[in-house]
Amino acid sequence: MDLRPGRSSLGGPRKFYEELGEKLCEAVAIVARYDTIKDKDGETRRERNEAFETENPEAEVPDYGAFIWEWFWELRQSQPPGFSGPVPISNLELIAWCQVTGNIVSREEASILKTMDVRFCGEIEKESEAIRVRETD
Repeated sequence: MDLRPGRSSLGGPRKFYEELGEKLCEAVAIVARYDTIKDKDGETRRERNEAFETENPEAEVPDYGAFIWEWFWELRQSQPPGFSGPVPISNLELIAWCQVTGNIVSREEASILKTMDVRFCGEIEKESEAIRVRETD
């Protein structure tokens, strides 16, 4: 399959990357909401749902996107926690990570990583707010 940039209306490589990005962002959203943030009792949403026998979605990462998934979590792991929420991954941090690891990241992959990070930060903020609301009620 030719993965060079092309027109998404033709169902080519651009469409492949768009669909991959959507799938990875959905998986990131699930991990952020269900497995990352703990409430005052030290429970994640997943643990709380299990205690109440409520359904929990599982993150589904396509095999062909597993390397981007791993890259994303390596990048997130190096991010310090922010005072008012998660700190987004900057372009400079992405460049430094590439230099340190030797990974060669295409522009489409970099775009997916940045989009995943935006989704992650947004979901963490939503979950933090949900915990605040739950704990004040």
